[in-house]
Amino acid sequence: MLRPEQSGVSNSTQSDTNSTPRPARIALREDSATVALHVRTLLQHMGYAVRVIADAADATGVDDCDLAVIGVRASGADAVVSRSLLAMLPILALAPSSFGLAGASATISVPVRAVELRDAVSRLLEPAKVLDHDVLATIWGDHRDPRLAGIIDVFAKEIVQLADRVEQAFAAGDMAGLELNAHALKGAAAQIGTSVLRIAAGRLEGRVREIRAGRAEASGVADMVTTLRAAIAPAVTELNAVLGE
Repeated sequence: MLRPEQSGVSNSTQSDTNSTPRPARIALREDSATVALHVRTLLQHMGYAVRVIADAADATGVDDCDLAVIGVRASGADAVVSRSLLAMLPILALAPSSFGLAGASATISVPVRAVELRDAVSRLLEPAKVLDHDVLATIWGDHRDPRLAGIIDVFAKEIVQLADRVEQAFAAGDMAGLELNAHALKGAAAQIGTSVLRIAAGRLEGRVREIRAGRAEASGVADMVTTLRAAIAPAVTELNAVLGE
C-alpha cells in the first residue's frame, strides 16, 4: 500500500538502506482559498506532500504526483483532470451534494471532513488488486455459494466480448463505441471486484471522454487498450482460484 512514507527510487550512488523515503505527492486544484487551505493542511498533517496547482493552464505539476485532488467547480478543473488522466493518476473530486466530476476515481463531499479525506486518499493510493476479496465478499457474500460459479462464467465471457469490442472500436477509430464499451467493462469489473481491470477500463473511458470533448489528444490510447486486455486473464484466474478454495 502506498502510505504517506512511500519509498522513493534509490540513488545509484547510495545503498538502499540509506535511501530516504519520500511522502506520497498529491496535486491539489481548488479555487476556494479556504477549502484549499483546509484540505492542504489536513493532507500535510497526514504526512503527504501537497503541490497546489495554482494555474490550471499549466497542469504539468501533476505529472510526478501520485494522486490529484480537484474541486469540481474549480476553474480549469477539466484541464487538470485531462492531465491527471494522461499521467495515469487516480483522481479524488471535492464536490457539493449532487455534483460530480467526469473521470474522477472517487468523490467526497464539501465541506471536507478529515476522516472521509483520509480514508479516500488512503484507498486511492493503495495499489489495485487483481481481485479485491473484500469487494467480492461484500457484493456476493459466501464465495462457496454454488451460484457464484455460474456468475463468474458469465462474467468471464462478457469481459472477453467487451474487450474484443473495445479493440474493434479502437481499430475502427470509433471513439463513441470505445467509450461505451470501456464503460460497460468498467461496470462489469466493479460488480465482481476485479479492481485492476476496473481501473484500466475506467482510465480508458475517462481518457476517451476527454478526447471526444476536445480536451486531450489521442496519444496513449493504444497503450491503455493493451493494458486493459492484459488485465483480463489474471482476473479470470483469480476468480477461478476463489471457486477452488
